[in-house]
Amino acid sequence: MVMRGKLEDAPWWVWSMIMGIFFGAVTTVFNRLQQPSSWTAALVGGLIGGVLFGAVMGPLVVRQRRKVLALLGDLPRRDLRIAGRAVNRGLPPRDPDIRRVAVLLATQQLNESARLRWLGLVIFSLFAVLSAILALTDSPWWWVAVAFHATFFAGYLMWPRHLRRRIAILSQDQ
Repeated sequence: MVMRGKLEDAPWWVWSMIMGIFFGAVTTVFNRLQQPSSWTAALVGGLIGGVLFGAVMGPLVVRQRRKVLALLGDLPRRDLRIAGRAVNRGLPPRDPDIRRVAVLLATQQLNESARLRWLGLVIFSLFAVLSAILALTDSPWWWVAVAFHATFFAGYLMWPRHLRRRIAILSQDQ
């Protein structure tokens, strides 16, 4: 629990390291499984991918978290977690302050989703098509990447509808 509190306030480089290590590890394993090369080549590819992914995603995550925290004000962390959970599922919180924050959080996510919608759809479509081409021409392991990108594409399509429903539920009077 203490680590979670510290991680929430972590600087960009910590987020870059965490995300880069995870992405690099997954990339390494995927590279090794789909190519009959050595572990050394897979590790080099995973290392390069992890460094690039972490360098981009770490600062983006911290910037997004700062926007959200500025929007939400001085609500205690426990209440922020309750509000965050309410955005995704469950009954609306009884506390009107937590409910208000949940609506603000859902609205902010909906606005961010709308702003990046076409970019995400184009990227996941492009990667799904490229992965399918590689699955047909290189290795059947690329079908895993096709399924991954198609799942995210579907999620990108469904997420705004889910957020609108949650905003309507959270905005109703008790």
